[in-house]
Amino acid sequence: MKLKRTAAAVLAAITAVSAASVCAFAEENKVEIATLDLADIHNGMTNFISISDGFCVYYTDNSKTVRGIFRIEKNNKGDLTYTDVETDVDFSKNLILGRGDNDGEYFTLAETNDDGVITNEHIMLLDKETDKASTVYTVAHSGSYTTNDGYSFAVFNGVLSLFKPDGTEVKIKDYTIAHVNNGTNDKYVAYVSASKDGNTEDCRVYGVDRDGKLTEIYPKGGSDVSVLACDGNQAFLRCGVQNPSFYVADLKTGAVSEDLKLGDLGIRVNDMNNGLLIYGGNRDVNGFIYDTKTQKFVNTDGITNIYTLDDGKTYLVVNEDDKFGYLDENGKQIGEWYDSAGEFIGGFAPVVKDGKCYIIDRNFNRVSDMVDGWYVGTYDDGLAIFGTDNGDIFLTYTQIAPEPAEDVPEKDNPETGSAGVALTLGLAAIAGAAAVVYRKKR
Repeated sequence: MKLKRTAAAVLAAITAVSAASVCAFAEENKVEIATLDLADIHNGMTNFISISDGFCVYYTDNSKTVRGIFRIEKNNKGDLTYTDVETDVDFSKNLILGRGDNDGEYFTLAETNDDGVITNEHIMLLDKETDKASTVYTVAHSGSYTTNDGYSFAVFNGVLSLFKPDGTEVKIKDYTIAHVNNGTNDKYVAYVSASKDGNTEDCRVYGVDRDGKLTEIYPKGGSDVSVLACDGNQAFLRCGVQNPSFYVADLKTGAVSEDLKLGDLGIRVNDMNNGLLIYGGNRDVNGFIYDTKTQKFVNTDGITNIYTLDDGKTYLVVNEDDKFGYLDENGKQIGEWYDSAGEFIGGFAPVVKDGKCYIIDRNFNRVSDMVDGWYVGTYDDGLAIFGTDNGDIFLTYTQIAPEPAEDVPEKDNPETGSAGVALTLGLAAIAGAAAVVYRKKR
């Protein structure tokens, strides 16, 4: 049964404050606030994971299995609405969110047995007009990766199986597959390192198109060749295990760079964006950014962790003092340091400073009222979390065009002031919810 509830937009529900240490809030950027306690709808919800456009899978009572799907969004009146998504899935079974891009209309729910072993994977399609999710096809194996346009692929005993959006399976039997990597673009759905005729000493890199055809993109053979990262235009390749070489292959022209000579750092690369190689960092090794065009490391002195933003030009980072901030593609700090911060999505990002949570724009101006809080985390599609002492606050924000003011002088109509924009926040308190702070597509 579909359940839908709406909370009226009431500013009094959240106490707005002013602080000298936080930049001033422009009056023309008026903020409307609506609150909704999701715990009243799904008692015991302990965690949720964003899929796309406000759609989330949720967990209850600290269970490790998905118990349902919901959508949270703001309507054209500025109210926050919550909808249970209708689906043909039996949530009494053990289900987990499967591997995939998780930023489009397709996603995977993997079914597990009592031992936690995946037995079936259900490729699901979201109907964002009717708030429904239906099973497109089911794959009787584990380890698949689902793209945002409905293709799924996995390797079994060296054989690559590619499933099309209609469930048709294409088995690629002429190659022995050693590695497979996602990185969907207009041409390919996956990249594999494979060998022919069982000759594993002559392994090469191929792109896999949507018909299951393999195209060679790195012709030099070797015993261990694989794709470590891909941004849709280029692929970052590793060749060899001991003293490996690293190359960048242009997926459009087929051109391959010379050895980048990255040494042991090359195997740490876990993301690629606009020709920049990124390692996020861990407790032992600081993150870094390497520019494949100049073949030089970007200056990230004092930075411990790096998170890629969608534009590939701005990076959310953490410094050695555990402060959050932003760097441009040249490693230059932009803006200020915060106690906590999230990624920019749609031109805005949530931040925390001196115990106050608020939203900033790309000019690092505050564009919302402030609420008490101590951490933030960004989800996809404009969803974020504000953490407070009384529980987490689930929020979404949208840039709204001003209403026409032909009959009203602009000076008498502050809601359509010179800035011509208002930011609307939807906040929903979630008791005990666990935030997924940074999630990559790729």
